[in-house]
Amino acid sequence: PGLMEVVRIEGFGDSQSVVGTFTDGLSSVGEPTTISQATQPITGLAAAATVGGGLWAVWTVTPNADVDPVGIVIRRVPPDGAPKQSPMGVFAGAAAASRPAVAMATDSRGLVAWDQATPAGGKAIWAQRIAANGLLEGDPLVVHEEGDSPHLGAAVAPLGTGWVVVWEGPDEDSSGVLARRLGADGQPVSAVFPVSADETGPQQTPTAAALTDGRVIIIWRDGLGASASIRGRYLAP
Repeated sequence: PGLMEVVRIEGFGDSQSVVGTFTDGLSSVGEPTTISQATQPITGLAAAATVGGGLWAVWTVTPNADVDPVGIVIRRVPPDGAPKQSPMGVFAGAAAASRPAVAMATDSRGLVAWDQATPAGGKAIWAQRIAANGLLEGDPLVVHEEGDSPHLGAAVAPLGTGWVVVWEGPDEDSSGVLARRLGADGQPVSAVFPVSADETGPQQTPTAAALTDGRVIIIWRDGLGASASIRGRYLAP
């Protein structure tokens, strides 16, 4: 009670691991726990807390950097920090995947989102559902794809009975924050819509979080360098 687990990547190159450490907000509590030990590069680590305690950790891994594409791996970590469920491969295909994000709903369902290279040389946003029992549900699905356009850096949060996925993509000015709502079945229930519609210049690195009143807050960086600022917008259920 009152503890939070922080996950991180340790090591370099092909001798990396995903490690978790509990903290009370002031200092570490107990010994670090190894969530995954790998002999290949690990990148793009993200995590989301579960309702009953513990968390889901998700990351990208390259089984063989010269032959195989980057895949998405996820593992459930119980409240005691000692994983009992083997890592699951969320995605492994002919196109490189990167920058995964994960969120959990109050009924223990989850959604993983990431960006993935397209045949035309762009980036598309993909997602995969996680059932309340901790197993993958259905196949990976495309949230948005637009030829050779770079859509990347997805974030996800529960909204209503479904989800909202946000990401960075091109707009008329430079780059903006885009979003799309998904239903409980993972299928889109809205068109792609701009979140940062009234801003000029680049809007980048969005993140999203569910609030206790049912709304979602989306936050992003507006601008570059010393003139950059942090902006936000709420979405209603």
